[in-house]
Amino acid sequence: MPDETDQILDACKAAVRSVDEASKNELLEAIFDSRRIFVYGSGRSGLVGQLFAVRLVQLGFDVHFIGEMTTPIITSEDLLILLSNTGKTSSVVQTAVIARRLGTKVVSLTANGSSELATVSDAVLLLDISKATEASPLGSAFENSAHIFFERMVCEIMKKGGITEAEMRGRHAIWVRSLRKHGGRGPEALLGTDVQGQLVRVCVDDDQDARPERGDEPPLGVCRGDGPAGLVRDAEPDTALP
Repeated sequence: MPDETDQILDACKAAVRSVDEASKNELLEAIFDSRRIFVYGSGRSGLVGQLFAVRLVQLGFDVHFIGEMTTPIITSEDLLILLSNTGKTSSVVQTAVIARRLGTKVVSLTANGSSELATVSDAVLLLDISKATEASPLGSAFENSAHIFFERMVCEIMKKGGITEAEMRGRHAIWVRSLRKHGGRGPEALLGTDVQGQLVRVCVDDDQDARPERGDEPPLGVCRGDGPAGLVRDAEPDTALP
């Protein structure tokens, strides 16, 4: 008898594999052909969209999540990726309608192929979540499957664009390197110099267990000069690399 973990994973695998290959390839081509990429979803679907947006940035694309204060105006040269389980979320549908009026290519990920969102989209990535069980309440089956689908897309994008993990790591918000061979002070991220000309670093003192190569990130802090690495816990948030 499969447990809840098996049920969740089985539902996700079935949903991801149900996406039409032609529609997936259309999204892949649009990602490379568009000037900029905009992503939007509401609630938990929006969180999944933000995760994909972060990966797209790390892959080297110009990406914006709709609703942020710094989001620019969308144009006909851009791509809009929308997420909605039901395809009826009003804010998502309205975003699609407005974008289509502007000539933007709209690609939607949904579990409802007959929804209004699907109708107003240029391409629809349909997730079949019919195998969802009580182990995936509410919209969990869609959200989990959407995240895994986008992770698959990351692999496809890396392959098509010849993009390496090392290149993605170089675009990470906080680039971390090990200092074990430089005094054993733990990981730090070199950020350049401050106005006094001193070296500014994000670092953690005596963190011998951090593993940057597996994605570990230290608490944010600032160290100045070449003295012992000391953590300043109330560092300004803008000390992270863009």
